Amino acid sequence: MVLNCEEVRNWILLILAIAGFYVAYKGLVDNTNQRKTENSFRYVDLFYNTISKEDMELWKVVYRGSYDRGSETGFLSTNANIVEYVDLFTEGAFDKGTVDRMSEVFELIAEAIRDNKVDFRLIYFELGQFMIHNYNWLNVIQKSDKSFVDEKFGLYLKLMKDKDRYKNWRYKTIYYYE
Repeated sequence: MVLNCEEVRNWILLILAIAGFYVAYKGLVDNTNQRKTENSFRYVDLFYNTISKEDMELWKVVYRGSYDRGSETGFLSTNANIVEYVDLFTEGAFDKGTVDRMSEVFELIAEAIRDNKVDFRLIYFELGQFMIHNYNWLNVIQKSDKSFVDEKFGLYLKLMKDKDRYKNWRYKTIYYYE
């Protein structure tokens, strides 16, 4: 079998076209992954810019109080007071709206995860402790007032409900219960 020059040239062009397509595709995938990583860090920054140091201290009080009463009860202890979780999402809440604001940011993050714009694993590593405990509190509230929680935090709850997806992922421990 003898190949003439035109056939050889066509085969070379085909090989170069395939190689060019592969390089372009690989560049697109790498660029998309880089964008997802950058977006993930932007959302983590958004979280920490939304939540002040005072808010962090108030979250710790809620965290500690929920363990003092048992997180499944729907109540938490704050000094001499016993507070329902649902009260954390009302005007004049003792935590000054910290848990509500955190959950709102998590709802934004859940939307970005749904749209595949961020790397959930990276965000979970940075904010996992907050995400888990806020989800647990919302889950208890959801059992008594489903419409309020589903309406405001539906994507976040749906994301966190799929525990098999992230149960073995690591996350930073921001606060230890003492």
